[in-house]
Amino acid sequence: MNPSAMIYHTSRKRYEAVESMVCVLHEPSFEEAVRVFLGGGVAGGRWSVPEPVDARLAIVSLPVRHVDVGIARRVLMALLEGRRLRVRYQSASTGSDGWRELVPAGLAWDGQRWHVRAWCGSREEWRDFVLGRMAAANWPGEAAGDLPKDKDWNTFVTVKLRLNPELSKERREALRMDYGLRGEILELRVRSSMKAYLLASMWIDQDSHMGLPRHFVVG
Repeated sequence: MNPSAMIYHTSRKRYEAVESMVCVLHEPSFEEAVRVFLGGGVAGGRWSVPEPVDARLAIVSLPVRHVDVGIARRVLMALLEGRRLRVRYQSASTGSDGWRELVPAGLAWDGQRWHVRAWCGSREEWRDFVLGRMAAANWPGEAAGDLPKDKDWNTFVTVKLRLNPELSKERREALRMDYGLRGEILELRVRSSMKAYLLASMWIDQDSHMGLPRHFVVG
């Protein structure tokens, strides 16, 4: 399947790969090589370094967004069965804390935390709720029945990001290499309801949550 991919060294008594060797059974990734040779791995959606730590590998351990397993179970059951669910939700953006009647319809991962896409009976609209900010949840109740269509969730948009023209030619070329671009535009397809999270993760202020007060300060 891969002729001439390896040669046999008689003095070392082993086969070794040649420069022209390519993978034919799967598409390789750099992370796979790191995991095999240096011991790094992905746990809970994050890279981790097992003990003993290889001196050639370093990982920035970001804070873990905690999720209550019991609450997550109720949310998932309500989502799978289309049932109403009462949750106590604590909002970081408004500071409100109270019970809400939700109908979970989708789950979304923004790279750092889980969001629950749900119909909010209190406000009578589709909204996003951070799963880790649910302080309590009752057992799923009655079936929700027919609900309005969630246009933002069902609509996909293409976000076009242009390399900053104020950067020097050399810096733009470095970013093109970093993101695998051939031109100046990076196109990303995302659900309309998730666009703000995408822009926030890319440190773009417009239409994102970056205008809100930061959760932490250094000091």
